[in-house]
Order: sequence, then structure tokens, then C-alpha cells
Amino acid sequence: MGRLGEQAAHRQRLREWLQGRLPAELAAQVTGVAAHADELVILASSAAWGVRLRYAAPDLREALGREHPEFARVTVRVAPQTG
Repeated sequence: MGRLGEQAAHRQRLREWLQGRLPAELAAQVTGVAAHADELVILASSAAWGVRLRYAAPDLREALGREHPEFARVTVRVAPQTG
């Protein structure tokens, strides 16, 4: 698998990991994730869902520290699902 394929697979694993730690209603509003250096960026379907994800971020940071210590920060951005 090429570098782009590996990156896509890594993002998918992170998204599945994240969604497994959120309530189903909130997990369904995650449109994607991105990894930038020590930051995990969570993409939310709307600003309202983004706020709810931000409230969940402290608990996620704790779990990240245990399972994905490469991430020191969690950021939430709005990126509606396309298509």
C-alpha cells in the first residue's frame, strides 16, 4: 500500500477508535479525523455538534494519553459531510 493509502487507513482507524468512545448519537456526527504532528483534529458535521464534541474532548484527551500518546491536543472543527 502506498503512503496515501497508509495515511487513509490510519485516519480510518483513528476515526473508528474515536467513535467507539463516544455516545452513538455523537459518534454519528464525526465526519472525519486528521492527525497533525501532536494534534488530533476531529471534524464535526455542524457547529452545534462541534460544541458537543468539544465538551467531550477532556475525556477523549485522557483516553488518547493512554492509547495514542503521540497526540497532546484535541481540536474540533466543523466539516459537514459531503455527498
